[in-house]
Amino acid sequence: MYIDEYIKKVFTYYPMVVGSWGIEACSPIYESEEGEGGLSITVNGFKHKGEVRIILNWMDLFDVTLINPDGSVKRQIKGIYVDSLVMVIDNAVEKVSDYEQKVRQMYFLKAS
Repeated sequence: MYIDEYIKKVFTYYPMVVGSWGIEACSPIYESEEGEGGLSITVNGFKHKGEVRIILNWMDLFDVTLINPDGSVKRQIKGIYVDSLVMVIDNAVEKVSDYEQKVRQMYFLKAS
């Protein structure tokens, strides 16, 4: 199994969380100096809009890089274990302090 397929499989365990990122594009990243390969996704989250690169590094941990639409690096998060990968990405891409209120506003629901 290729690394991009492995990451996609991990994503399937959290469909609601991953679905909230507004993924617009997805493509594999092949082995490089950075690591064994990974996955590039383009997201449209509350906190980050742009590319998220997920690379499995040579220590079998994931490195996540958030890239702005202009190509500049917004943030790097290194050394992520697979069991926390989705939540780390969610916190970087989607979770804001008033998340529930923003979701309600987005879907025209009344705040309770």
